[in-house]
Amino acid sequence: MPEYDSVRDDILLMLPEDDRAQLQGCANHQVRDWITARYLAVQRYSSILQTVLNATLAVNSLPNEIFVDILGLASPEQDYRNTWITKATGVCRFWRDTIINTPLLWTTIDLTAKTHFVELCLARANGADISIRLPGPFGVYSKRNVNVDFPEIAPLLIPWSSRIKRIDLYIDEASSNDVPTNSLWQLMDVPLPALTSLALDSNRLQWAPSPLPNLRHLSLSTVTPDWTRLPLSQLTSLTLSELPFVEHAPFASVLSVLEACRSLEFFRFEGFKVNLQAPYPSRTLSLPRIRHVYLRGMPLSTAILLAQLSLSQDARLWLEPYHYYEETTRVLDVILPKDTKNLPTVGKAQHLMVLIYADAPDEPPELIVYADVDRTDFWTSKPWRSWSYELPWDFPIGGPFEVVPSFFVRHTVHSWHGNAQWNGLRFIMQELGDFFTATVETLVLRGITSLVDVQTWAQTMAAFPNLKELEIIGQDCDMHNFPAALEPTSSGIPCAQLRDVVLLYRPRKRSGSLRMLQGLRTALQMRLEVKGGSRLRSLSLLLVTERNDRVFPPAFVMEQLPAVFRETLDGLKSVVESFVFRPNTGEGDVQGEEGHERSIEGEAIEEDTCDWEFW
Repeated sequence: MPEYDSVRDDILLMLPEDDRAQLQGCANHQVRDWITARYLAVQRYSSILQTVLNATLAVNSLPNEIFVDILGLASPEQDYRNTWITKATGVCRFWRDTIINTPLLWTTIDLTAKTHFVELCLARANGADISIRLPGPFGVYSKRNVNVDFPEIAPLLIPWSSRIKRIDLYIDEASSNDVPTNSLWQLMDVPLPALTSLALDSNRLQWAPSPLPNLRHLSLSTVTPDWTRLPLSQLTSLTLSELPFVEHAPFASVLSVLEACRSLEFFRFEGFKVNLQAPYPSRTLSLPRIRHVYLRGMPLSTAILLAQLSLSQDARLWLEPYHYYEETTRVLDVILPKDTKNLPTVGKAQHLMVLIYADAPDEPPELIVYADVDRTDFWTSKPWRSWSYELPWDFPIGGPFEVVPSFFVRHTVHSWHGNAQWNGLRFIMQELGDFFTATVETLVLRGITSLVDVQTWAQTMAAFPNLKELEIIGQDCDMHNFPAALEPTSSGIPCAQLRDVVLLYRPRKRSGSLRMLQGLRTALQMRLEVKGGSRLRSLSLLLVTERNDRVFPPAFVMEQLPAVFRETLDGLKSVVESFVFRPNTGEGDVQGEEGHERSIEGEAIEEDTCDWEFW
């Protein structure tokens, strides 16, 4: 009906007067067309306003290169599939335009992604150098579909071969048929002039590399290449894992490969085992440019290889031997060569730490050895005293090398059978002097100290006559045999330059290991009285306390301690320049103001002339 073919006047009253005048008397379809056109125009204008508004935000006012750097830093390190970057395009038009038009944000090609997304990344890379990655089924990729469409992916990548800068491929031949896998290997057969980093993990035994003129970083796992076709002389980083070397062939041993790598700075060798019956060259291979060496394999193999290498003093050496089951109490004998003069980080070490972890009688203990030539932040900050300190589980590739020791051994010792493992610290101490020299000035020992006899303590002191700092961390025990090793002998004063001693232990008796403390006081007095003797600069007793311990609770104060214990502490104070006695909070050795007594309960203690320090 005609009266319903137009918009009612009361509805038009909602519009501005000019718009209402244009629509007065118009048919419904005319009104709809007009409003639709106007609505689209308003939307466009609103979008423009939003874009202008976003442009006023601080982050969007940055130069594009800085904004792109921020996006790169904000993206998760393992976001190889560009998931985070893709989601970031939805923030606003400015972000979307910037991200899509920045080739560097699309240069990592993850082959586990869908084919169309690989094509999209290649297109958006727009000629920039790209990285190709096919991760193994580990970690976040543990459930990935290994059935990658190689025949479809390979033709997409080959045209980009001149722009491929990095390749990291895990190819499981056993779970793929030969045809699709071979199609991906075709990528490795074409010239790759821009390639600087290559990592291959595959059970394909033989591989003939294409020309790789700019290759600098090479990692091979279970892949045997034609070494003669690799630019070994220009490599700066080499990682080899589970590689068999063919006898009588060119580069038949790892030594021949290392000799050809004249520019090498980083070397990682895993899963190796040498023929212990085969003759080995008597010459020593000098590697003056190498800075980081990581070896993981059979212990005897490690010792044999190290005996043939000569490293610079700046080279870091990390060793993680496989489990060694042959029963023996001498562990370092099967890890290190007897002569360490060509391994300065061992033979010239000035700072040494040995830790034995034996948490349960039925568990094999773990041996940790740290050493450094220079006194780095690691030795001044003493992170090992903190309960939250965690040992590194792996060689820190690309990590902050300056905060970890330059020499590191981690070894689970299966050869200490039965209760013998509780003697682990004693066993290792008996070996230290055979590998580390008189250059050692700092020594930290941690383990079951109550089973270390006087002879072993004395042997250790004799091995390191220039020792200046000694820290002993008793694992749930004291060190009652230690003081006797400090006493002067007919040969002189053991470790005459010793200046700082720290003893950390858990009192297991009401006496608080009184016998050990009294013996320590006697030894220090004897050192003071002998000709040429001197006081210790500092002596620190750090007690590991328990909440239910009534004598040595975490918040003890001097008046609560047994009288005989306080008298013993007074005697110790008289033979040293500075004396610290406190519970160990596990937060490091934080020193307080001298001349104060303090309780960690916060109650006021009057200041006097005493040098006690309480936390």
